[in-house]
Amino acid sequence: MIPPIDKMDPAILNNLVKCTKLSLSSNNIDKISNLPNLKNLEILSLARNNIKKISGLDEMGIYNILLLNIRFFKIKFIFIIIEYILHIL
Repeated sequence: MIPPIDKMDPAILNNLVKCTKLSLSSNNIDKISNLPNLKNLEILSLARNNIKKISGLDEMGIYNILLLNIRFFKIKFIFIIIEYILHIL
């Protein structure tokens, strides 16, 4: 069995410049990282991780997201998500 991922490593993920769908679900990720090179990303799944706070989505450089899966988060600060959604509409 492959061990779960503990962090979003920008050094690796930013090389996926043509990626349109990225699933990092069911890992031990606790922080969302900036991913400015993923400009083609349309679907990002981060469900079932240990992320407790989402902030800086606009700083990630991801503006073409059509689906952001954050199910089963232990989110304490959800206002940033709402602000981000209103910004992209």
